[in-house]
Amino acid sequence: MDVLIPIVTGLENNAEFLNIAAKGAKKISLLLVMEREANASRMMELTSKMEEAKKIINAMKKSCETNVEWGDVRAKIVNYALISNPKKICLADNGSHIIRELAKELEAKKFNVERIKVSSP
Repeated sequence: MDVLIPIVTGLENNAEFLNIAAKGAKKISLLLVMEREANASRMMELTSKMEEAKKIINAMKKSCETNVEWGDVRAKIVNYALISNPKKICLADNGSHIIRELAKELEAKKFNVERIKVSSP
């Protein structure tokens, strides 16, 4: 896999973000991690955003896989990255502390992390 895009902020279906994240990549993996206490509407919202992102990526003629995991978001993203060993991890950066902390944790594990600024719609 070339690029891992965790669905964290709900802004990962932004076409501009995806164009930057997918540049030079052949295979992209979208990862959605749901907290155990997530409600059905949040789950449906993020799943829909992941599917929208997949359509945009497929329109770029790139290979895209989607994965859904359950559990602690940060731990699952780090573990998934350790197993899949992506060349780059792209985060939709909306300025939240969650993204900053996740980026720090991934960088501490020596991953190439790209935080791409995305503003809320």
